[in-house]
Amino acid sequence: MGGCCGGFGWGGWGAWGGLGTVGLILNLVFFVGMLAVLGVGTIWLVRRL
Repeated sequence: MGGCCGGFGWGGWGAWGGLGTVGLILNLVFFVGMLAVLGVGTIWLVRRL
């Protein structure tokens, strides 16, 4: 699962790993946030073109 997004979304595992469940939730929120930003950015770019 972390292969395709190694240094991108799952890079947070190292930082949040020591926090257990809280770290897992934070990493998930961060990952979803990145996906949302990428999606909105892509839509914005497509509309500009």
